[in-house]
Amino acid sequence: MYIPARRSVAGLGILLAALVVTPATPVAPAAPASAVPAASVASTVAAASTVVGAPERAAAPVRAAAPGDGGGGFGAVVGVRTGRVAFRPVLTADGIGPYRIGVSTRTGLLAQGLVTNVEEEQTCTGFYSGQATGRYAGILLLRFQGNRLVLLSSTDPTIRTRAGGRVGMTLDELEQQYGPQGAIEYGKWTLRAYVVPSGGRIIAFFEDPYTPYVYRIASGERDRVLASFVGGDDQC
Repeated sequence: MYIPARRSVAGLGILLAALVVTPATPVAPAAPASAVPAASVASTVAAASTVVGAPERAAAPVRAAAPGDGGGGFGAVVGVRTGRVAFRPVLTADGIGPYRIGVSTRTGLLAQGLVTNVEEEQTCTGFYSGQATGRYAGILLLRFQGNRLVLLSSTDPTIRTRAGGRVGMTLDELEQQYGPQGAIEYGKWTLRAYVVPSGGRIIAFFEDPYTPYVYRIASGERDRVLASFVGGDDQC
């Protein structure tokens, strides 16, 4: 017996059942813009600005001028970089820092705490010796005639002149450094010194009597600076 119609109906029923039973795969809804974390947005913007913006450059250093060896110089060479100051003592014929030849007084420096260990000299009545304080402590000696500062002296190589003269150099090197500005002078016995004048004041580099090197540098009034050099230790 031929029954083709029943097979067609049964196959159609199976197909319809499959369509009804099989569920559709759900599609997740897109997240709203307000749901994106603010931190992600900030980091994205920062990254973009890092790429687009030019790198920041450090500010160039500012340098202050140094005083000359002659009149008018009392300061120190300084280099200013990111708030730091480099201190280099610069000695002139007029003094160094707050110590000014012919201007600073013993009583004034004492009141400011800029001098210590002041004593009257035994061999020279009316003369006083003292030591600097602060950044010059241990490297600078002062001499007063009465109340007036007349001489500064040091054996420390960190104290230099504007031209670069310092303890440890030879007189030949100083001649090359200063040229016609200074000259070698001779003292008692065979003592030698290189002297750079500035009016009535000088800078003097005293040669060690046993070596060819400068062992002491001094500045101030000429007669006071060269007194013991010319006349011996008992000269004022």
